[in-house]
Amino acid sequence: MLHDCISDSNVVVTFQTVTPDSNFIAMFETVMPDSNVLAMFQTVTPDSNFLAIFQTVMPDSNFPAMFQTVTPDSNFVTMFQTVMPDSNFPAMFQTVTPDSNFVTMFQTVMPDSNFPAMFQTVTPDSNFVTMFQTVMPDSNFPAMFQTVTPDSNFVTMFQTVMPDSNFPAMFQTVTPDSNFVTMFQTVMPDSNFPAMFQTGMPDSNFPATFQTVMLDSNFVVTFQTVIV
Repeated sequence: MLHDCISDSNVVVTFQTVTPDSNFIAMFETVMPDSNVLAMFQTVTPDSNFLAIFQTVMPDSNFPAMFQTVTPDSNFVTMFQTVMPDSNFPAMFQTVTPDSNFVTMFQTVMPDSNFPAMFQTVTPDSNFVTMFQTVMPDSNFPAMFQTVTPDSNFVTMFQTVMPDSNFPAMFQTVTPDSNFVTMFQTVMPDSNFPAMFQTGMPDSNFPATFQTVMLDSNFVVTFQTVIV
C-alpha cells in the first residue's frame, strides 16, 4: 500500500494540489509504479463507494477537495476524465430517470462532495440544461422533463432529483414584466412545459396568469395548487 511506502503528509501534499490540468494517473504511477490504477476506476458503478476505493489506495488523501470547488463554469467530466482517463463516469448518469435520486447516487460515489451547491446558485438568466450538460455531457437530463404531465408534481420530481437545490427561488422573483415561459424554456430548453398548462387551462394566457399570481408569491405553493 502507498501508505506503507510514503508518509501521510507527503500523500496529502501531493494530492491536495491536483488540478483539472494535472495528469493524476501519471502522478499516481510515479509514486506507485506498476500499479493498475485504471482498472480500479474503470469498473466504478453507481453502487460503489468511489472515495472508499480511493482512500484504500491513498489513505488520508484530500481527494474530495478537488470536487468541492466545482462551479457551474467548470467542466466536471473533463476534469474527472483528466484525473481519471478511460473511466466510465458519464455512463453512471446517462441512465438517470425521474425516479432516481441523482444527488444520492452522486454522493454514494463521491461522499462529502459539494455537488448540490453547483445548482443552488442557478438564476433565471442561466441555462440550466446547458450548465448541467457541461457538467455531465451525454446525460439524458432534458428527457426527464420532456415527459412531465399535468398529473405530475414537477417540484417534487425536481427535488427528488436535486434535493436542497434552490430551484424554487428561480421562480419566486418572477415579475409582471418577465415572460415566465421564456424564462422556463431558457432554463429547460425543449421541455413541454406550456403544454402542461394548456391541457388544464385551454386558451388561457399562461404568462399573464402566472405574472399576476406570482408577485411575491411562494412558487412552490402556487405551483402545487395548480399541479398536484
